[in-house]
Amino acid sequence: MLGWFAHPILLNGDYPEVLKTQVNQKNTQCPSIVAPLPTFTEAEKNYILGTADFIGISHYTSRLVNVSSSSVCESSYENIGGFTTHVDPSWPTTASPWISVVPWGLRRLLNFVKEEYGKAVVSIFITGNGMPTSSTGDVFNDTARVQYLTSYINEALKAFSSDGVGIRSYIVRSLLDGFEGPEGYSQRFGLHHVDFQNANRQRTPKASAYSYSTIIANNGFPSLKTDKKFSSAKWLQSRKLASQPASEVPSKAKVVWEKFSGQTAFERDMYHYSAVSEDFKWGVSTSAYQVEGAWDEDGKGPSIWDTFTHVPGNTFENGTGDIASDSYHQLDADLYMLRGLGVNSYRFSISWSRIFPTGQGTPNDKGVDYYNRLIDGLLASNISPMVTLYHFDLPQALQDLGGWENDAVINAFNDYADFCFRTFGDRVKFWMTFHQPYTIATAGYGTGIHPPAVKDPGYAPYRIGHNLLRAHARVYHTYDDNYRGNQQGVISLSLNTNWVEPKDRTDPKDIEAADRYLQFTLGWFAHPIFINGDYPEAMKWQVANKSELQGLLSSRLPTFTDEEKTYIQGTADVFCINIYTTKIVQQKIVSLHPPSFSSDIDIVESFDDSWPTTAFYDVYRAVAWGMRRLLNWVKEEYGDVPIYVTETGLSMDSNPDFDDIARIEYYKTYIDEALKAHSLDSVNLKGYCAWSLMDTFEWDQGYRLRFGLHHVDFNNPNRPRTAKRTAIYYTEVIRNNGILQSRDDYFLYDELRPDFAWGVSSSSYQIEGAWRADGKGISIWDQFSHTESKISDGTTGDVACGSYYRIDEDVEMLKSLKVTHYRFSISWPRVLPDGTKNVVNEPGVSYYSRLIDTLLNAGITPQPCSDRGCRRDCLFKLNVCNVLSPSSSLYHNLAVRQIYLYIQVTMYHWDLPQALQNVGGWENETIVERFRDYSELLFQRLGDRVKFWITLNEPYIIAHLGYGEAVFAPGKCYETIYHNSLDLLIYAGPAHWTQAALWEGQQIEPRPPLLLFYLPSSF
Repeated sequence: MLGWFAHPILLNGDYPEVLKTQVNQKNTQCPSIVAPLPTFTEAEKNYILGTADFIGISHYTSRLVNVSSSSVCESSYENIGGFTTHVDPSWPTTASPWISVVPWGLRRLLNFVKEEYGKAVVSIFITGNGMPTSSTGDVFNDTARVQYLTSYINEALKAFSSDGVGIRSYIVRSLLDGFEGPEGYSQRFGLHHVDFQNANRQRTPKASAYSYSTIIANNGFPSLKTDKKFSSAKWLQSRKLASQPASEVPSKAKVVWEKFSGQTAFERDMYHYSAVSEDFKWGVSTSAYQVEGAWDEDGKGPSIWDTFTHVPGNTFENGTGDIASDSYHQLDADLYMLRGLGVNSYRFSISWSRIFPTGQGTPNDKGVDYYNRLIDGLLASNISPMVTLYHFDLPQALQDLGGWENDAVINAFNDYADFCFRTFGDRVKFWMTFHQPYTIATAGYGTGIHPPAVKDPGYAPYRIGHNLLRAHARVYHTYDDNYRGNQQGVISLSLNTNWVEPKDRTDPKDIEAADRYLQFTLGWFAHPIFINGDYPEAMKWQVANKSELQGLLSSRLPTFTDEEKTYIQGTADVFCINIYTTKIVQQKIVSLHPPSFSSDIDIVESFDDSWPTTAFYDVYRAVAWGMRRLLNWVKEEYGDVPIYVTETGLSMDSNPDFDDIARIEYYKTYIDEALKAHSLDSVNLKGYCAWSLMDTFEWDQGYRLRFGLHHVDFNNPNRPRTAKRTAIYYTEVIRNNGILQSRDDYFLYDELRPDFAWGVSSSSYQIEGAWRADGKGISIWDQFSHTESKISDGTTGDVACGSYYRIDEDVEMLKSLKVTHYRFSISWPRVLPDGTKNVVNEPGVSYYSRLIDTLLNAGITPQPCSDRGCRRDCLFKLNVCNVLSPSSSLYHNLAVRQIYLYIQVTMYHWDLPQALQNVGGWENETIVERFRDYSELLFQRLGDRVKFWITLNEPYIIAHLGYGEAVFAPGKCYETIYHNSLDLLIYAGPAHWTQAALWEGQQIEPRPPLLLFYLPSSF
């Protein structure tokens, strides 16, 4: 892409050897020539070499490249090049599908240019950089563009200050919104908004205009000092949570949707680097039934999951947890993995039936010994145990008594918990009573996909949830009354939900539906504990009304006595939350019959097809930004309570997944969103646990899904563990105590040289309009845009921004920005209507002359320099020795003259006169004379004031998109695009030599001209 044009001009007059070799290799492999690459004569090489005084780069995005061994004989650009390109899904997107936000790519590209062409050209001008936003939504508050420009300019600053790259300018595309080729007006690149529905084409500065102006005024990013320090709260301290008023309907936490739902994808996905306090808990999670195995060894009694999995058809491929990951026998291996990860906490559960085989009575010493060894091993490795008392595996003997519907089981649970506090509490300082009570109630008693497999969705889940809250409160008070004073631990329970977005964030009904979903899932248990001892008002009202409509005398949702409310409220010291995915919800009245906890909510769920899928059903999508929003919702709803993310992770299928890149991406983005909540939103986040330490038995899914950071070979009786790539990544996060910027990613606070050129750009067809005014001829873009189906929104550049009639308005915008450079293009058919010098359109020449004079009079012009340097507000000065290489044709003559660069004029920005296209355009050799005549006219009529010329804007685009892909004018689809590149290289040469001759003759004072050949590139 870059070397195709830069190599001939800057190095040796010919194409790069790798390009020639690759094309020849592809032609040799195929039965016929698929990519005829023209050759230059020796005379042509000498003629082309050196036809640029320095290099200009336009850069917008980056690509990842893989080698391709395709044997397909087709003339596509990538096929001939022997590579394929793709993007990292973590890169923030823009309104254009081809532009992802990858700031570090600019620095690497600039270093490549320095290394590749540094001997030929020492100065680099960034002459085009920017991103599009949508034409809809908040068009003025373009924070995505602000962040884009800030990050890209900072990477350019790094290249300049840290890498010694000779960057001399940075020009933003574009001054104002314009016509964007095939996309019409649907994409907006401008720093200024243009109202294309208004006949006056009103211009309004966007947030990015103010931001860019500030960067220019500061000449970069002056150093900042901060005394910010992280607080270091101790996790062992606890306090009784005060009772709060019942949540409103919808709750006050609806502000989260108001705050975040309007974010652009760029704003939402922008990466954030930060660290957490030293006492932050990084951990991993498992549960007893999923990893321990040894289901009937050493006196362990059966659990409801043992019974359930031994019934054929209940789990995928009839998998059981009989052996699972065999952690009961591989304690040392588990501790080894934990030490290797560097975690400082490990969340695991105790098997109730391993301690009490029948759920009550005499404890099983061998079971107790196993957990003692595990806890002692963790502490010896400086790892804090986080212990869950109940993770779905009720002793079967207690289920035989009625399970959680029997108050006797609540008593037995309290006795079991009391034993654990007494036995392990001297070393365990973090307790959770229940894991996901919502799942216990709904999957075990509603859908019946978990044991005890009760299918009573309208009644049983509410009864079970009621008793789980009572059981939790009982155990909390047992710890609080009898053990907290000596043991100084904390106790809570682990809750779960999905984040939900309202389908229409402007519809109050959908916002209420989203809030209601969270109240029915998370608030069901959190509201009684963290608010007022009772269920959320939305839940009570909804179930009561549904029950009445169903002809029932009372609500299917049980009620608490006032005494119970007081007993339950405040029975958690911290907030533990599990989140995996995000959904979209919409208000919908659901059928009353049969009664169901799911239909009680009156919503319909969906998801965005663009969200990445996982192996855990199609609807469990990886949606990282839901993490930040959920944490904010918890903060808004329940106050400044310490929060621990106790479970989150990505499932992949059962095939070996050692190179689990998708899982790395999951953790990278989910952790980053948690860090945003912590450092940007002041969420009191205290810990983060990944699910899971290793591959496990995944409940009804058996061994089909793998969540582990370590692979377990379930076909090997030894159950060997192997670290996956995610384990390595997570270790790095823990070591850094967050996600830190690499040396390449840090933000550099520094300033550029005082004479650095800051500018903006535009092009004639995109902004001028007046397509048939004052004698202008038709261009190929006029023809192309007036052809059916060529432009996606059916628009044209006939009027565009109306800049032909608004010179003063455009110059006022430039003055407000405080730029020192303005790059614009001249419309060839406006100056020479048929492309030849036979007819010079004087009104067209006069328009550009007036534009240039207005720019000069406005102060976008050189002023006399003092010996002490230049004024930043109006002056850009370069010493010629710093910008021209010794091999330049102008170098020796210019010596040490001062060169002032302000107005940058592009002679050709894709709008060839249609009259020339009718006779072959760039394929007709006579165009060399036509382009020379055109450039000579410009030099003669405007060169006394213009000292910075660009011959061709992005010849790669001209050749590839205009003559290869046919998506740009003139829309020619040829088998090869290389022939046109030869034409462009040869035909641009005369402009250089013509301009140099004119300079020698009459334009030497006061500001000698330079010639720039403008190249595009991605990295």
